[in-house]
Amino acid sequence: MAQYSTLSAATTESAEASGLSRAFQSLMTFSRRHPLSAFWGLVAAAIVAVTVLAPAIVPFDPLKANFRRMTKPPSIEAQSYFGTDQIGRDTLSRVIYGGRSSLLVAVLAVVLGTTTGSLWGLASGYIGRAFRHHKSAYY
Repeated sequence: MAQYSTLSAATTESAEASGLSRAFQSLMTFSRRHPLSAFWGLVAAAIVAVTVLAPAIVPFDPLKANFRRMTKPPSIEAQSYFGTDQIGRDTLSRVIYGGRSSLLVAVLAVVLGTTTGSLWGLASGYIGRAFRHHKSAYY
């Protein structure tokens, strides 16, 4: 009985490894065939990663005012890469945290659009002509 459990565990691990290998291989094939799309996909993934990891990445609190640093220009020495605003808040931190709100709105818009479109399609398919006639009254 122990032989079968060892065999199934080894088979499962090799299946997972081959699945990851296939996924990596398909990503490499895609990036070779469509390098520009792969580049912009990486840019989008980086933006999502930065916005999700914002609490660990931002150099300063985006809401904390620092009156000694009011309207400072961008500076590497002061770790204020985008500068500061009129009340001394770090602009880079505010941009990164603003990306979180934008990402949330984008995800909600996609979910809402997909749900609405799916329900509309289901109703059109189920009800048929009467629903299509009702729909055309709005256009």
